[in-house]
Amino acid sequence: MTEPANYGVTISGGNISGPVAAGDHARAVQNISQTPAADDLIARIETLLTRHGRQLDDPAGAHADLRRIGSELALPNPDHTVIGSRLERLAQRVASIAVLAEAVATLATLLLPGS
Repeated sequence: MTEPANYGVTISGGNISGPVAAGDHARAVQNISQTPAADDLIARIETLLTRHGRQLDDPAGAHADLRRIGSELALPNPDHTVIGSRLERLAQRVASIAVLAEAVATLATLLLPGS
């Protein structure tokens, strides 16, 4: 008698956060959407950008990145690539200000877990 195939997932030595699927016809889907927590973080980052903007090299660019993240999240099918690239760029723009860097990292973790 033939043993059934084992399509299990083994994770060793690290962490995983996000969808995982195994087996015939398995699908793993991660939906990114606008949530109250994301809205709160975006509003907090906007406030922090206004407060600390003079300390940034390109505050207008940081505000534009944040607005684009918010508008992308409001779409029925947000583009994960756009959100990820804007979060990465925003993180680079605010890296010199710890409170901003922490808020952007928290938003990235919320929107793109495991990234």
